Amino acid sequence: MGKALKPIRITNATLKNKGKTITNYIHVFDERLKKYFKSFHFYAEYDQDVSEVPLGILNIPALSSMIHFAWAVGADIEVEELDETYFNGIKNAREIFSSNPAYKFLSFNSRLHVGKTVKNTFKKTGKTSLLFSGGIDSTASQILRKPDQLIMIWGLDIPTEWEELWLKIKENYSHLPLTFIKTNTLELHDLGKLYELGKPCSAGYYAGYSFSMITFGVCPPATIERVDNVMMASTYPIRQYGNPNYPFQNYKPHLLVDNHLGWANIETFDVENDYNRPEKIERIIKPYFEENGPSVLRVCGNLKHLKSREDKNSLNCNQCDKCSEAIAILCNYGIDPNTCGFTVNAETLKQIKEDIIVERFNVHRTRYFWGELKKHIDTKHDLHGSRVFLEWLRGYDI
Repeated sequence: MGKALKPIRITNATLKNKGKTITNYIHVFDERLKKYFKSFHFYAEYDQDVSEVPLGILNIPALSSMIHFAWAVGADIEVEELDETYFNGIKNAREIFSSNPAYKFLSFNSRLHVGKTVKNTFKKTGKTSLLFSGGIDSTASQILRKPDQLIMIWGLDIPTEWEELWLKIKENYSHLPLTFIKTNTLELHDLGKLYELGKPCSAGYYAGYSFSMITFGVCPPATIERVDNVMMASTYPIRQYGNPNYPFQNYKPHLLVDNHLGWANIETFDVENDYNRPEKIERIIKPYFEENGPSVLRVCGNLKHLKSREDKNSLNCNQCDKCSEAIAILCNYGIDPNTCGFTVNAETLKQIKEDIIVERFNVHRTRYFWGELKKHIDTKHDLHGSRVFLEWLRGYDI
């Protein structure tokens, strides 16, 4: 971008809504960076009063919403006060990302300037927390680990203006120990311009690079004196790190960014990274469904398809790459997708076959995820024409 960029400054968090909402203002002084922004006012809304949470922790959500961008373009970032654990962890995360060849096109020529770091320590609770979306990965981890707190975030895959859909999601999972967070973290930026920054990486800017920092980053105020750790369900098994078709944010098993984003004495870490999605369905979800009955899997994050879906009560669009993968995996293991929140008929798998052939789905994603399913094909079940589809997939060169 030519001469050095002016730093981005984040004001200290202030509280509103009886202590349940934190807000920060993002000062972007360099005119060259303003094209990447749609708003400079950050907020995160919690379902409990967070006014007793230390300032250095209240500043984490806004910082986590900006640090990925600052690294990408090479701008310094300034904040007055920050939790010491998070400060050290985010430095480690920067080193992991900047040393990953998958992100060599991003700058990382930036520094985090903190006026004061504060060491925070809280009484251990013996309780655990899990980031939860309702998808295959988080559902498998929820079944396996039975966490005391499930954190569901409105504003990541579902825009904050989609209240009707969000209320349906909340109602569907109301039987679980959920903590809800609403945030405009992804509405601060012009996402199209951010995605252009990440185009050279097959996993993209959001899924591969910024997702973990943003997602873990809005959680701290909701966890203090409630849990000792926050887990994220892995999408990508460790044995596949380095696969050129879908590198995500990590490329060596011991370099897991998710394990470095803690705060105070609360740890974060990646779980179930020994399994891919077909294995999670076979070994964790299917046995649970057989004993307890099926439940809705909310895998869809495709806003365009969700908006145009025929069944407005559905939590899935039934046509994007993630929905298509989930439908095929469930059929492979003899689980009717119609019992799990999808709408499937005799034409569905025929359409998925066509979508794969014409490469309507992301090519790198297709090579990895459909390639993984090919290794687990089982044609003893035949749901909605799945046997013909799976036999075809087994022999198809993706």
